[in-house]
Formats: sequence, structure tokens, C-alpha cells
Amino acid sequence: MNKLLAIVLVLAASVAISQAVKCYVCTSAGDSGCGDPFKNNNFATDCASAKGCYKSKSEVGGVNVITRTCGTGADTGCKSVSLLGISSTTCSCTGENCNSAGYAKVSLVALIATVVVPFALFH
Repeated sequence: MNKLLAIVLVLAASVAISQAVKCYVCTSAGDSGCGDPFKNNNFATDCASAKGCYKSKSEVGGVNVITRTCGTGADTGCKSVSLLGISSTTCSCTGENCNSAGYAKVSLVALIATVVVPFALFH
């Protein structure tokens, strides 16, 4: 019975991971609700081929612009760059609507599966 539960959990996690992800898609230049603090004004969008989301914060001449969009999900975490008076920090994450904040969120199903499956298999 424990092995059956483990298999079901792994399959459920796999299905959740393989589906297209939803990301918030907006820019604070067009809607102040997209800035920080974030106000979800129905910005969630199905990203057909994306595996993750991006949030980018750029500063040009003292003006901050935040952009949220679909991403590849290849790398997670944040990277910063400054060039010619323009500074930008881009964060990449995986999971449903994970670009609402400046950090990556972990899928609850994947987290539970990584704890429950080994426990079920070895106990």
C-alpha cells in the first residue's frame, strides 16, 4: 500500500510539473499594480511553452520599472547587472505564478513528494 501511495504521489508531481505554467505578465510602466508591492490585478497568463517565470526590476535615472513575464525556467535565482547608469535585477523561478515576489516559490506537490516518497519506500 505504501508503494502504491508513493507511485501515485510521484505521478501527481510529474503531471503538475509537465503542464504549462501560469505567470504574471505585466509591467509597472503600464500598470502601477505590477510594481512592488504587487497587486494582482488579473495579470495571470497561461504560458504555453514556458517552464518558469521572470521578474525584472530595472532602474533608469532614478525611475524603477518592474516587468513580470513568462520564462524558460532553465535557471532559478536572481542575477544583477549595471551598465551605463542602468541597473537591472532579473529573477527566474518555476511554479504557478511564482513571479509575484522577488524569490522563487517551491511547488507544494513537489515538496510533499520529496518528503513522503522516500519515507513510504523505506519504512
